Amino acid sequence: MLGFSDTAARRFKRFKINLPRILIALALISCTFNTAIAQNAAQTNVPTSIDPLPAPGFIGAQWINRPSADNEFLKGKVVLVNFWATWCPPCIKELPSILKLWSSLDRDDFEVVAVNVGENRATVQAFLDKFDPKLEFAIALDTDLEIYNSWEVRPIPTTYIVDRENNWRYKGLGEFDFDSAKIRTLIQQLIQEDSNSG
Repeated sequence: MLGFSDTAARRFKRFKINLPRILIALALISCTFNTAIAQNAAQTNVPTSIDPLPAPGFIGAQWINRPSADNEFLKGKVVLVNFWATWCPPCIKELPSILKLWSSLDRDDFEVVAVNVGENRATVQAFLDKFDPKLEFAIALDTDLEIYNSWEVRPIPTTYIVDRENNWRYKGLGEFDFDSAKIRTLIQQLIQEDSNSG
């Protein structure tokens, strides 16, 4: 006969094994609220300025489309970090505008990392193979939600803009048109600001 501690241990083990699934389900639920968030975001048209705290890294990430074997390609650059999933319509809708922004700015100054939340490589690769236009910026797979949690993401899509010193500077909840003049100007000002201070 099992005692209370044995039963509790089995329940905890089952919970621990299912935790990634639970977190993905919560992310899916939060995605349903993105219509209201996107409407609010559309009113401001740009991510919100936040306190410049050090940005977490990409520990545990598996990479697709990454230009180097380490994170050197991000150092000293303004980086747009976008959290997305293949099942999230607002996430998919904004990807082409992120690509346009990324393609139009100098790689010496600006990079994009699109962090896929909770999906496996086969699912993401199948999506990317069919997506047109082809996404050429760095894509990180966060299958265990380590990056999602360390970046304090709720809900998706969520986007951070990080300065050259690897500090959070802007955060956007919901869908944005990243190819808009307002966002382009914001990023160019941040590139110039960081260039002048260096």
